Amino acid sequence: MNINKIVDKKYEKMSFNELADSPFNAIQGVTESEAELISQAFHINELSKYVNWARAIVTLAEAEEAEAEKKETPRASRKPRTK
Repeated sequence: MNINKIVDKKYEKMSFNELADSPFNAIQGVTESEAELISQAFHINELSKYVNWARAIVTLAEAEEAEAEKKETPRASRKPRTK
């Protein structure tokens, strides 16, 4: 995986653990002032914390969608539960 295509040049030699603790401007195209605005808006400074929140939201959204689909499926066409 060539991570150098998405991280700023000064972050290219860092390990993934170091990148996870880096500020938002570690990503190419995000300026220091934009990173500061993101940090202020979300009250977080490291990429890993943002990603963890984003991952949680996506996971919950998928669960919510699956639950909605289950409610829409007619009872007769549902698969029987197995124990």
